[in-house]
Amino acid sequence: MIDLSLSTFKPSMQIDDPLLMKDMIIARLEELIPSSEIKVSMDEIKYALDFAYERHKGQTRREGAPYVMHPYRVLLRLLEEGLHTQDTMIIAILHDVVEDTNTAPEEVSTVFGTIVGDGVLALSRQIYTEDKKIPDEDYFNGLYRSVDYVKRIKVYDRIDNTFSQLSIPVKSKEEMKHIVSRYVSDTNAIYAQLTDIDHRLEEKLQEASAYILSYNE
Repeated sequence: MIDLSLSTFKPSMQIDDPLLMKDMIIARLEELIPSSEIKVSMDEIKYALDFAYERHKGQTRREGAPYVMHPYRVLLRLLEEGLHTQDTMIIAILHDVVEDTNTAPEEVSTVFGTIVGDGVLALSRQIYTEDKKIPDEDYFNGLYRSVDYVKRIKVYDRIDNTFSQLSIPVKSKEEMKHIVSRYVSDTNAIYAQLTDIDHRLEEKLQEASAYILSYNE
């Protein structure tokens, strides 16, 4: 059994190899699929993983890691709960391709289906190919009205981004404290509202916030 606990993804234990992370995802799915009634095509999941890898190729996160590690980790966090529908898992993998790469929403829908396309679009704060930023009020109101699996993915996206704050290069400890404090404040004010679908999500979000706050004490 692969250890997918929260500690796996804390800054001191970060994994920066996309191929290793992909292998972890596949191994986890191979554990879950045989005992589940949810029908999942491993070929489709692998295709989505490769699609995200190609679209995010050359991009790096603010902390310096290959960008694709982020959506891969979001999927692994989702799989901590167990198996989800194929569409939900693919949305998690692709949740940033419309926002941050030269991938049009229509392409996602054509390649992966309307459910995936709509889910990815709901999670996108901008449409990169149209140079169009979604106003914050419209974006968050849309999220609050979204189906539960979109909210769930967004919470795990926020959790992963929360831990990543500690790996951002800064000039001083005070600067990091300011970044962390503001990030946690935004989390409590905006993203906590998405956890009403599952109290476990609220606990995980709070745990992530508490960790980065205590890390800087």
